Amino acid sequence: MKKIILVALILSTILVSNSFAIQRYTENFDDQSIASPPIGSMRTRIYGEFNITTPVFSWGTGRGGTGYSYGSGTTNATWLEWAIADTWYTDELYVSFWMVYPTFTHNYSNENLKFFYPQFGGSNEDKVEYVMYNGTNSALYVGYNNNSYLGSDYLTLSNQADGNWHRYEFYIKFSTGIHKFWYDRPVGTYTDSTYLKNSVDYGVNVWDNHINIITIGSIDGEQASTFTRFFDDVEVWDSLPEAEDDETAPTLSTLTPSGNTTYGTTKQLSVQTSEYSTCRYHASSTTWASMSAMSTTGVMTHTQTVNVSVGSNSFRVVCQDASANESTAGTWSFTVAAEEASNKTVTISVGGSNTITSGAGSLTITLQ
Repeated sequence: MKKIILVALILSTILVSNSFAIQRYTENFDDQSIASPPIGSMRTRIYGEFNITTPVFSWGTGRGGTGYSYGSGTTNATWLEWAIADTWYTDELYVSFWMVYPTFTHNYSNENLKFFYPQFGGSNEDKVEYVMYNGTNSALYVGYNNNSYLGSDYLTLSNQADGNWHRYEFYIKFSTGIHKFWYDRPVGTYTDSTYLKNSVDYGVNVWDNHINIITIGSIDGEQASTFTRFFDDVEVWDSLPEAEDDETAPTLSTLTPSGNTTYGTTKQLSVQTSEYSTCRYHASSTTWASMSAMSTTGVMTHTQTVNVSVGSNSFRVVCQDASANESTAGTWSFTVAAEEASNKTVTISVGGSNTITSGAGSLTITLQ
């Protein structure tokens, strides 16, 4: 009997897996209930309240016009919150869901409608925050370490509130501070980077994989806009689910500068990749954890300004795609010319007592 119970427990926890990723949670709401996760608890939320019930939330029509979805009831801003408060299974987290606004009236110029707001790290103050901000075609991203600002960006997410379902995907690799976000990427599409809207690389020792909460949606408490919002087809994995399908590493090309270059104390390194990738550089190391993120990366043309010296200079570069496939290391190798002498005008004055005569004389030289 104990063996049978153990097998049943394993099957209920590992919902779907491949040799790389395990799906840790999935819910499509079609039975008008919310499954319990394998660890922690799944809480229905509104601002300031936990474990709400109908009619505060309601079951809407599911994506594709069949089944059900979870969302607005007597309160419009409902969401789901997976409370974990424990170390995550792996070093990676992938969350996807579909979201729709059946109705939306924009009447608050700086509305801040969060749709993803996980909290993690030993202090539970490491975060990535996404909000629909100042209109329905834009979003604001902010990253935090121990509640301190890491970086932010304004993103274009077209037609978020047009009454159609839209897909949101998020990926975090805690140990290296990598985070990616895709919008409306078709299911089954893994290598097309058109849908990658955000890619950051904060480096090592910034985040860790102790997860406090994972949110499906979220909200602030002061929003004035009028809307209804629903969620469907939630998936949470412990790695990128497409990792088994994508085993092709990015290739590097057009590394500049190269050869002989003009004098300068700084140069801009540039490299192109065959797919959207995250690139790191170093003066000599090609070990990913020892390298630094390039200032412009997460795209297909990556740049970084570096300090250089007269003579030979060399830097190494390694890039990874969304499935953590790592490129062969590349090298920038170039020579910086010595500083050129400044052009000067020399005026020679000869005359009076300073007249040059045979065997003697003096010159007054003025540099201008």
